[in-house]
Amino acid sequence: MTRRALFVLLCVLGAQATAASTDSPLEPPDVSRYVRWGPLRARPSVSIKNLGYDDNVFFASGEDPPSGDYRVTLGGDLDGLMLFGDRAFLEFDARLDHTMYQTYGSQNYTNGGLTSRVTIPFRGGWGVFADLDLIETTNRPTSEFDTRVKQRTNLFGFGFIVELGWRTYVEFRRAAADLSYDDGRTDLTAALLDRVRQSNELEFVYRLTGLTSLTLEMTSTDYTFDVDSDRDSTERSILPGFVFGEHSKLGGWVKIGYSNFDMKERGRPDYDGPVGEARLHYRMGSGTTLRLEGGRVVNFAVFRGNTFYLDRFGHLRATHYINPVIGFFVGGGLGRLSFPGSGTPQQVQRVDDNSEYEIGVLFRAAHSQDGKTVEYGFSWRETRRDSTLDIYDQTRGTWGFTASAGF
Repeated sequence: MTRRALFVLLCVLGAQATAASTDSPLEPPDVSRYVRWGPLRARPSVSIKNLGYDDNVFFASGEDPPSGDYRVTLGGDLDGLMLFGDRAFLEFDARLDHTMYQTYGSQNYTNGGLTSRVTIPFRGGWGVFADLDLIETTNRPTSEFDTRVKQRTNLFGFGFIVELGWRTYVEFRRAAADLSYDDGRTDLTAALLDRVRQSNELEFVYRLTGLTSLTLEMTSTDYTFDVDSDRDSTERSILPGFVFGEHSKLGGWVKIGYSNFDMKERGRPDYDGPVGEARLHYRMGSGTTLRLEGGRVVNFAVFRGNTFYLDRFGHLRATHYINPVIGFFVGGGLGRLSFPGSGTPQQVQRVDDNSEYEIGVLFRAAHSQDGKTVEYGFSWRETRRDSTLDIYDQTRGTWGFTASAGF
C-alpha cells in the first residue's frame, strides 16, 4: 500500500467519528465523566487480576527447568480532575497494584505511578503547563530481560500551548527525566541503563473532522548515563500521525516516522531509520471490537556488547459479546528483538523472535455509556521466545481469573 493510499484510508476511517469536536487542550475535560468529591472530581476503579497460575515464575530459559506458582494481583486506579477558579485545572492519573505469589514470596512486587499536568490558560488562546510523573514498576520490560526489573522514572516538564486557529494548536515542552533500574541481583543493569533524559518536544495538531486530528511531533533528546558514559547519545525524531476519538467507531492513535539515533562514542553502532507506534480499536457493530497494537522502537540494551536493540512488535485482539452479558476474546502477537553488534547495525549478534497467544471468556455484570463497568473474565495466555542463541529460548504459560469495577 502506497503512502498516499494509507493517508486516504486513515482519513476515511477517521471521518466515521461523528461526535462533537475535540476539546481544546486549554479547557478541562467534560466534568460529567467524574464523580464529585468536594473540590476533586474522580473516576476510581478497582480490580482483581491474574488470580491463577504462572508456570514459569522466574523466566527460566534454555535447559533450566521452569518453576510454577499460584498468584494474584490486586489493583486500583484513580483518574482525577481539579478546577482552580474559572480557568486553571489539574489532571492526574494514579495507579497502584500488588502481585503476590503463594510459594515464591520473594517474587512479590508492587507497581505504582502518578502522571499529572496542571494547565493555566490565558486570554488570547494560549496557556502554560507543567507535568510531573512519578512511576515505579517491577514488571518484565521486554523479553530481553530474564528477571523482573524495578524501574523508576521521575519526570518534570513544562511548556506552553498556543491555539493558531479553531482547528489548530501547537505545544512545546521541555522535559527532564531520571531513569533508574534495579534487577535485585547485581549492579550490572543499573550500570548499563541508569541515565538522565532531557528532551525538547514540539507538536502540531490539526483537527481534520469530528474527533480525528492530524499530528506532527518533532523531538530532540539527549541521554546522559550515570556510569557508562560511552553510551551517551542524542536522538532526533519526527513522527507524523493521527489521533482518533476514544468513543468513536475508530479510536486510538498511530504515529509513524523517522529517528536518527547518534552515539557520541566513535565505533558504537548508530540507528538511522523508520520508527513508530500504534494503539487502535475498531468497533464492528455493537458487539465486536478489534484492538491492534504495534510498533518499531529503539531501546537501550542491557548487554555490554550491544548498545541498543530494535524492538518490532504487533498484537491483535478480537472481542465479541454474544449478548449484553457474555463475551469472549482471542488474540495473538508476533515480535522481534534485534541486537546489533559493535560494528554496523547490519552486524546482528542476536535476534529473538517472540510470539504470544491468548483466549478468554468475559462476563459483563454492568456497563454504561459514561464508563461505569463491572466485568469478570477468565483467560489463558502463552508466550514463546525463539532466539538465535539457544540459551535464551523460553516458554511461559499463565491462566487466571480477573474482576474489575469502574465508577
